[in-house]
Amino acid sequence: MNEKSAAPTRTDTFRRPDGRRVAYRYTPARSCVDRTPIILLHGTFQSGAVWRSIGVADAMHGERPLVEVDMLGHGDSDKPRDPHSYLIDRMAGDVLGIADDLGFDRFHTVGFSLGARTSLRIPFLAPGRLESMVCVGGSHRPQPSMADRVFFPGARAALDGGSMEAFMDHWDALRERPLSAAARDRLGRNDAHALAAFFDSQELDPGREIDDYAAVFTPALFIAGEHDTDRLADSWLLAGTMPAAYFSVITGAGHSASLREAAPEILRHFDAMELHAAA
Repeated sequence: MNEKSAAPTRTDTFRRPDGRRVAYRYTPARSCVDRTPIILLHGTFQSGAVWRSIGVADAMHGERPLVEVDMLGHGDSDKPRDPHSYLIDRMAGDVLGIADDLGFDRFHTVGFSLGARTSLRIPFLAPGRLESMVCVGGSHRPQPSMADRVFFPGARAALDGGSMEAFMDHWDALRERPLSAAARDRLGRNDAHALAAFFDSQELDPGREIDDYAAVFTPALFIAGEHDTDRLADSWLLAGTMPAAYFSVITGAGHSASLREAAPEILRHFDAMELHAAA
């Protein structure tokens, strides 16, 4: 057994006041390590397992307390069909609730897409609790017609039948290449009605004004793919507005590919934070 494998991982849940359960995996740091925890927040259609699939979770295992969240409606978390359950401020509240349950006063977040948008609300709900944030493919703006813009025209309507199989078949018909067997397996674990409610919630969420972020002094790294046009522009704008933020572009990447390609940048961010703390 190597030293990194010495930190045991446990699965637990945070329970909202309304009873909804949000699942997460928690890996404490090795006993000799005293570093600020990291909470990992995935994107739509994903789960906390994505951070293992791209190597981020394994690279950090044992180095500091690590939390891989299954955001509401995803993975092993509850999948309610009420759009109000998925408002971004409520999902940011889930992150704070998990941190409270684990006894974290301050923490870092790493978020992709939905996870990045969730991270961007935390400074307004709990100023001073974020040590830093890494936002990959994120945005501060409202996200109307999100399913049709991000996935494919007609994506939201394709969920109404309640079948993820039909949703994937519809998507395949519009793609240059069909979804891989692994992608179909991953997507098929979602609940179509819950995802429909999630997308409907984005019609209700007002986002935040860019000027709000001028007063957010949290250190932040914004990463976006070169071909992820909207999020590239929003990430650049956020990095230019927040006083302690910087910006990185993933050459040749679109929205989905930007997460895997961002993994080295994410790890370098925390290496730099450690060097700064030791200076």
